[in-house]
Amino acid sequence: MHIDGFQLFIALVFGALLAIKLYSGEGKERKYLPILDPTLLLCYFVAALILTPFFGLVFSNFGGVKTTARILFFETVRVLLHTSLYFALLLCLMPLLRRFVSARTCAALWLVPNVLYLVFNSNMIAGFPSVLLPLFVNGNRLLILWLIGAAGVLAWRVAQHLSFRRALLADAVPAEGTVLELWQQAQREMKREKTDIPLLCSPRTATPLSIGLLDRTLRVVLPEQNYSEDELRLIFRHELIHINRRDAQTKLFLTVCTAVLWWNPLMWLAKRRCAEDLELGCDEFALLDEPEGQRRRYAQLLLRTAGDERGFTTCLSASARALQYRMENVLHPRRRLLGGVLLGAACTVLMLSYGMVSIAGAPQTLAQAVSPDGAVVEQVDALSWHGAEEDEIARRLWSQISDAEIYETAGAYRLPLDERTLAFTCKRGEQFVRIGIWDRWLKLETYPGTNVLRYYAFAETPDWDALYAELSAGTQ
Repeated sequence: MHIDGFQLFIALVFGALLAIKLYSGEGKERKYLPILDPTLLLCYFVAALILTPFFGLVFSNFGGVKTTARILFFETVRVLLHTSLYFALLLCLMPLLRRFVSARTCAALWLVPNVLYLVFNSNMIAGFPSVLLPLFVNGNRLLILWLIGAAGVLAWRVAQHLSFRRALLADAVPAEGTVLELWQQAQREMKREKTDIPLLCSPRTATPLSIGLLDRTLRVVLPEQNYSEDELRLIFRHELIHINRRDAQTKLFLTVCTAVLWWNPLMWLAKRRCAEDLELGCDEFALLDEPEGQRRRYAQLLLRTAGDERGFTTCLSASARALQYRMENVLHPRRRLLGGVLLGAACTVLMLSYGMVSIAGAPQTLAQAVSPDGAVVEQVDALSWHGAEEDEIARRLWSQISDAEIYETAGAYRLPLDERTLAFTCKRGEQFVRIGIWDRWLKLETYPGTNVLRYYAFAETPDWDALYAELSAGTQ
């Protein structure tokens, strides 16, 4: 797979920054901050996947609705392929990773592909694919199905959250007395600078939880149970760690990612595993340097709570599948590595391998790609090849390769600039098509007008050296 210097530089810088961000939280207080701010991720997500296509349609940068639809479809399928490979590998490795690296690192590993492919995707230049999978389906119809599914999943999850919040707070009453004093003390110990968070008691929950995505809507809710002061301190510390790390916003971001890739079952599984690692991370921090007696009280507290996590909430309870691991982790803690090097390496490898497996459209000839409306190519000019610029060689080359079979590919590629790079121009009607070729890869730019860039690959790579020798001999 070809990797250019720009791609390598960006991958190394981004991986290093992610590792540094993890290690910068080494101190006991700073560990409660998120490695990747989910609010910023969500904003970038909206800009990349909604605003970019919108402005592209308005200003015709994408060449109209059909071209925009094709680009979106190709990109989402390529995202599906790459995230599936990553999540499948991570699911196999996670039991081993949890033994050696912190839960905070494990949770970040689930987030990395969503950040790379759903947020920064539009700003990345991928390397040439090693595997190209042609699709023989109607991309526009699948795109419509994808959009309907994404909107349906997102609407369902938001409605579920709002319904649960409404029911949870309907009969809730403010906490009073010692419970409220302990809550205020816990906030001071965590050095929260923002508005005091309301503490409520509700008969509609069986486990302590926090709910709300904004500071003004944030609430911590206790069930109608009697807790000792030690248990309340553990509960409050656990929920405040969730709040400081913005885990509810992280779950919202993961929900949006899942809605976009609703057709990928591994995305749903990854979302669930990430939520488990967020809880495991809170266990680690809540019990940081705590004695064995406090750990046993925390384990008993886990056993007393029932799973009640719905919507974008964080809660103390554990699912039945995760409870055994959490209990073992609490009672028999191991010394784990922070995992910054692993996180940075994973990020770097993902960025470098992005687009390694890609898709392509149905086959067509080069002449059809240059003139999709069937217009006749009237003129072929200025071939740049092996340092030469000759119109005659360009015309002869066009006659040789115009009927070659090619596939339109997903993504954008940076063609290397060396003696093997071809560049010539075809004129059809009032428009020109600038063609760049390197090995089996083609880039077509149509101008004036929309200036649409399209990328293709030859179904079979021509023998360029033989072609050059033949065409050069024919012009002598």
